[in-house]
Amino acid sequence: MNKVLMFFVIFGLFLTGCSDHLEGNKAPSPVIKINDQPVKYREQTICWDTPCNDIDLNKIKVTQQTTAKPGDPLTIVFDQSPQPSTINLISRKDRKITKLKPEDTFRLPREHGDYIYDLFVFWNDSNGRTDGQAVYSFLIKIH
Repeated sequence: MNKVLMFFVIFGLFLTGCSDHLEGNKAPSPVIKINDQPVKYREQTICWDTPCNDIDLNKIKVTQQTTAKPGDPLTIVFDQSPQPSTINLISRKDRKITKLKPEDTFRLPREHGDYIYDLFVFWNDSNGRTDGQAVYSFLIKIH
């Protein structure tokens, strides 16, 4: 009897602890701030525990803006599980890609103007395959 009980305990731990499947039907939403001011963004889950498709970031329209001063710090925090595997911040102005880690701080440009950013985020399984992708697009007006 003891061996049967042990089998079910180990099997249950295996099923819950080793699963690479993502919970829910959409990616977690980050908290994006400039000097503790929330940044308005447009969120789009590209795939979540389903096959991923290509996306044209330029087709994502961003209308709400957040104002900032030159060089202000931008922080991005994912306070929900699972944590992303890769975080890329892409500037539409110059196509520059900045790789970030959770809770990194990014300094905004020193030049005045409108800047659209796409936060392109990946969640990978234990084998490195992409299980989830999402993009969070936002407009920053620096003045």
